[in-house]
Amino acid sequence: MTELPKLTNEEWQECLERLTLHAAKKFRFLGWTGRLGPRGKEPQDVAYEAINKVLTGKRQYNKDVYPDFMNFLQSIVDSLIYHLSKSFESKRFRPIPVTTTEQGDSEEVEFAGREPNPARISIHKDIAERVKGILAKEFKDDVVVNGILECFEADITKPAEIADLLEKDVKDIYNAQKRLQRVIEGKLQNLKMEHQK
Repeated sequence: MTELPKLTNEEWQECLERLTLHAAKKFRFLGWTGRLGPRGKEPQDVAYEAINKVLTGKRQYNKDVYPDFMNFLQSIVDSLIYHLSKSFESKRFRPIPVTTTEQGDSEEVEFAGREPNPARISIHKDIAERVKGILAKEFKDDVVVNGILECFEADITKPAEIADLLEKDVKDIYNAQKRLQRVIEGKLQNLKMEHQK
């Protein structure tokens, strides 16, 4: 196994913040609203646990498998969240409605739904991928905008909260949001027009 990178306290703190954002994105994707998952865990709890597993040697770092240390940490967070989602509490987290038949038996309620249009899904995915590509290219060196985008993905949208997480002044966040808005209004309108044809 590879020796752990020598990180300062500040760098470990940055790892914790980035892992918390990563976990918050996963929580939101799984529908764990209010930032609270099974067993009362919050994204930051999962991030702490991932780092703790590395520091105590329960999870060994292998640079051949994960050349990027942050990707290794994120994989631990993903694993912890996966196990949370499979836990007993998680199964109770979103109960399936049950009804009683005329014979007195219980059966799960099945809801009739409308299947999403595959063409529309494909268009939305295509637009999302192109938008990500445009924003990544446009703001590759803009640390503040990239931080804001990570916060948005984690459903953190209040400028004060973003400023606190990124350790920036709220004014910097507003200015970065304006830069982001200009690019969205300018370059990304063309994508919408393309797909409306």
